[in-house]
Amino acid sequence: MKFVQVNPDEIEALGSDSTRGGLIGPMIKSFLETGYYMVEIDCKEIGRKAASVSASVAAFSRNHILPVRPVLRGPRFFMQRRDVTKEGTPIPDWKDELLKIHVGLGDGSTPIEFEAVPLKSVGVKK
Repeated sequence: MKFVQVNPDEIEALGSDSTRGGLIGPMIKSFLETGYYMVEIDCKEIGRKAASVSASVAAFSRNHILPVRPVLRGPRFFMQRRDVTKEGTPIPDWKDELLKIHVGLGDGSTPIEFEAVPLKSVGVKK
């Protein structure tokens, strides 16, 4: 392996969208501040594919327990709120319902028990 010395100043700095939540976090925050129930995001404008943005929004909202549901319909990407109805009525227990959806999170107070599954080992012939 060959190493070539480079000047760090000559390397292009990473964009803000390549760091944790640099693009997705502010986008979700802006969406929640609008008060809209559902919006469409023009992914070409941010230079990413709709499927990539959808996966990032899903992971970010799940990890931070945010009331945002990504919706992908072909090349179109939408974000939908889970804390209000279409009519704008607040859903008081949205967080409890969201935690039930994510397997393994529960309410945090009850340990989850799994049944042991017997494994078979199979010999491999050379």
